[in-house]
Amino acid sequence: MDRRKDFPRIPLWIRPSGERPGSVYPYRPKPPWQQEWPERPERPERPERPERFQRPPRPPREARPKRRPKARIRPPRHEVVPIERITLRNPVHLADWERRATIVEDLEELVRRARETSQPPWPIQVWKMGDECVLARGFAALAAAVDAGLTEVRVVVAARFPRWELLWVDPKTIQGSDPLLSRALEAQKKVRNVGWVFPPLVVTSDGSGRYTLGRGKRAAARLWAAQAEKLPLVPIVIRPQPRRAVIAGTIQVEASRVRVVLPRHLRKMNKPLPTRLLNEVASGRLRPIRVRRASDGGYELVDGLLRLRAAQEIGVRLIPAIVEVELPKERE
Repeated sequence: MDRRKDFPRIPLWIRPSGERPGSVYPYRPKPPWQQEWPERPERPERPERPERFQRPPRPPREARPKRRPKARIRPPRHEVVPIERITLRNPVHLADWERRATIVEDLEELVRRARETSQPPWPIQVWKMGDECVLARGFAALAAAVDAGLTEVRVVVAARFPRWELLWVDPKTIQGSDPLLSRALEAQKKVRNVGWVFPPLVVTSDGSGRYTLGRGKRAAARLWAAQAEKLPLVPIVIRPQPRRAVIAGTIQVEASRVRVVLPRHLRKMNKPLPTRLLNEVASGRLRPIRVRRASDGGYELVDGLLRLRAAQEIGVRLIPAIVEVELPKERE
């Protein structure tokens, strides 16, 4: 008997064929919206935490303390120096110093204020070049302090170059990268108002009178501004090149004549020696250490602390060593 006539217009998946025994249609499950899912058991309530373990309520955003941004520049360092130690290196300052009475506005008022307070009207910014303080900013304040007869002034140290020399060169001889337009325009405005580049440009020299500017967007902007304003001279500081060492050769040195002076070696003096290294030294398979000559005729250890200690512990008198010789300084 054909039962399809009983369900002529009902889709196959709706026919209750699985419920009728002996049905000729295969079993098909009900759609999800017709199935009866078991109820989800209720989750037990979480016990409350004791008061001592509970977090304090967080204050609203308006009441929270504001985070201070990290300072990208070190805070200024103030020093009290004799006024005769402040020197002028800027060509503009040197040219204007003799006629400062006609250039500085209200110089008499500034001198009177300096005599009353025993300090310049505003801070004087200098560069430290060894014991010399080169004037960076504060030409009018220095003029008022000198005319007021002050012997010591409080200055702000802008930068320290202990063993470097400040030079003045043509900005066309310095090669640098292209700066950002916004920084370049800002630097050009400062150069136009001040009349020179501040602070000095840190460069490297190739010995032929040409200089290469170091990395830095601000330095590139200052160089671009100096070239755009056609400044005759700009201050530079030549970064010294590192002195490289050459290998003189491998020799046999006495282990007792090698001294340990480097801090990274002194921190490892109590480190236990590995057994493998002691066996290598005892069998004569010791790799050379690296030393350099000292002024008193001995040697200073550069590399190979554990090998040196192993040789001294076993009692080896002579050990192989590679001697480094520093290159002499170039004559100017």
